[in-house]
Amino acid sequence: MKTLQIFLKSGKAEFAKSCAFQLQGLSEQEIGDVYKNMPNDCFVMNKQDYLMKVQQISDEYKSNLAKLQLCKLWEDKTGTEHPYAWSIAHITPILACVPPQKWNGYKRAFGAINRKSSDDAEVKFALEFLTSNPIWEDIADKKKIDAAFISAILRNLKSVLTDLNEVREYLVKHAPSIAPYDWSGHSEIFPLIKELAENKYSKEPYERVLRRIDSMDGEKLKNYLKRLVKGNIVVGIEILEDDAEV
Repeated sequence: MKTLQIFLKSGKAEFAKSCAFQLQGLSEQEIGDVYKNMPNDCFVMNKQDYLMKVQQISDEYKSNLAKLQLCKLWEDKTGTEHPYAWSIAHITPILACVPPQKWNGYKRAFGAINRKSSDDAEVKFALEFLTSNPIWEDIADKKKIDAAFISAILRNLKSVLTDLNEVREYLVKHAPSIAPYDWSGHSEIFPLIKELAENKYSKEPYERVLRRIDSMDGEKLKNYLKRLVKGNIVVGIEILEDDAEV
């Protein structure tokens, strides 16, 4: 046993040589980190138990290392800690900024970064996915971010809600329990957007609509009215009750 203890405690170089199988894939510096993490009582174990302990600590280190690499990649590219923080910084749901056909992949990758603890498979997926599907330029471009916000949040109300900062501030104030990361598709968000739009519409946009109507020729105006009454029973009933019916 004494000979084994001397052998196992003889330094990092001997550690790397004697545990090469358990340490494969690690650099010299990383092996040194694993060596530093070895508890002192390991050196009084029998060799089989000792190697199993090395494997365990090595696996834990590799897992943590991959997560660190993933988080560093994100921070270096975006200047934020994780996608959740990016959404807060830009007051925009980041998943609204990704290509729709790869939405599920980005959601999975972002989840691996957001969570404090992610399993190895999820971290590996995120690293590989973000490396092969980079979106760094898109999520650094304010015009593209605003366009994504309009598409995901404002939808068909964009002609009324033209001040995006005002909309963002409104959502932050009226939906404090919902983080910007979760705005896209959340059931409480669009009703708030519609509420704001209706309030805004009664002012300048309504005046614009009236001017537009005044400038239309009769045929174009009739076409608009026909489309309106098709889905609006209130306007339809008003027409039916008009005494001037022919």
